Amino acid sequence: RAAALAVLRRAARKAPTGAAFDDVPRLCARRRLGQLLGGEEGEALVTTAESEMRGMQIVDCEATTEMAFPGCWVD
Repeated sequence: RAAALAVLRRAARKAPTGAAFDDVPRLCARRRLGQLLGGEEGEALVTTAESEMRGMQIVDCEATTEMAFPGCWVD
């Protein structure tokens, strides 16, 4: 878990490039990090990432996140 959190934090911190689909992995990392963290902090990360993803016309945020960062089973 600690290693996954470290990788996701690094990926989520990458600066936006301005190119639409270049930002998808960053947003997926932020969303997945939020799912793993949980609580208010995690919920805020998921909400902001999903908002940005929808702004890019991504319809299924979970499926997109699963393609970029598979394997999150959060109860």
